[in-house]
Amino acid sequence: MTKVPSLLVEYFSILGGLVLTQALRLYVEFYNETDGYMYLAIRKLRVLLTLLCAIGWVFAALLFHLLSAYFPSTPRVLLALFAGIVVAAIPNLLEIFLLPAENAGSKQVVSGAARILRKLNLAIRHNFAHAKQEQRQADNIACQSKGGWGLNLTKEQIGRRLRIIYEVVKLEIAVKRRDPGFLCYDTGRTPWEKFYILVKHMGRKRLRHCLLQPPDSPGDDWDGRARRKTRGTKADRHRSTDRNPQASRIYDDEKLMERIRAGKSQLEDSE
Repeated sequence: MTKVPSLLVEYFSILGGLVLTQALRLYVEFYNETDGYMYLAIRKLRVLLTLLCAIGWVFAALLFHLLSAYFPSTPRVLLALFAGIVVAAIPNLLEIFLLPAENAGSKQVVSGAARILRKLNLAIRHNFAHAKQEQRQADNIACQSKGGWGLNLTKEQIGRRLRIIYEVVKLEIAVKRRDPGFLCYDTGRTPWEKFYILVKHMGRKRLRHCLLQPPDSPGDDWDGRARRKTRGTKADRHRSTDRNPQASRIYDDEKLMERIRAGKSQLEDSE
């Protein structure tokens, strides 16, 4: 009577090894983009991921029974977990160790198989990245639709708040990406273009919160409306920068540009 439950535990251990290994792999691949879309992308690709897990589970079950025959004294649950991990890791391991072998002879056959595995791996990564981007696009469209991403805001209100939020955090974005170009990204750009940068930098949850409760505007009497650049001398723009460190002309500060390219903020440089 206890054999069936124990067998189920072993098979669930196989599945656990597969899922944990694949989850770790996706996390390592996309850990820099943990912007709130990981779960949404997994949910969108649930059919593909389920199919891959099912195929892997069959091969892992075969490996598990083979290992059980050769290592009868080892706990079967551990063998089942190990089999799941090995089967999930095999494509990456083959890609790492076999793909560079481009010599003639039998190695070339192995290399060809590894190239196929690489294509499969790239397809998974591509599908996952594409699913995340589709979810961002859906949120962007929702911001421009009636109800404004479920925030009960108009398109105009969200657009203005996106401009304000970007103006407030653009220095953080530029430092993180080591690209001063983000300081003047407002030139000729729509707030919907800024949405993608903001949601990657801030994350989906934080951006929604900031849209509901926007930060104070960095400019006097500016409510986030699109505004044209004012003409003036470089000295005038520096005086404007002194009054407002987040002003859009801070890219005139060459020392600040150097710090940004080095990935250092003003605070870090002064310490």
